[in-house]
Amino acid sequence: MEITSKNSFLLNIFLPLSIFENCLIFTLIRKAIDVYNELIKRSMYDPDLHAYKACCLYGLCHYKEAKEEAEKAEEGGLKTRLMFHLAQKLSDEKTLMIYHEKLSDSVPDQLCLAALHCKIPKILF
Repeated sequence: MEITSKNSFLLNIFLPLSIFENCLIFTLIRKAIDVYNELIKRSMYDPDLHAYKACCLYGLCHYKEAKEEAEKAEEGGLKTRLMFHLAQKLSDEKTLMIYHEKLSDSVPDQLCLAALHCKIPKILF
């Protein structure tokens, strides 16, 4: 990309904001993981907490850890969608097909499938 005065101006405005936002999001996700860890330590906890924690790990691109955590969650829509995306990220074709077959015609499942096929173009300034 060629740097012009217009996109240089935009980069000077949006790049620091983007860095700040990413740091804030990273911090919030790490705090959420800490909260889920504390809740999971309790004797009576919701097993779906594993799926929520796995979503946080996925957001941090810790795909192997996310898969390990998701496997502890109860079967359900969130786990199915998460395992589907994790299989794609980890290049596990067999698991990808297993979870692809488990996707239903529900809106969340169809959006999950569409997200896998969607390629977001790079934004040029």
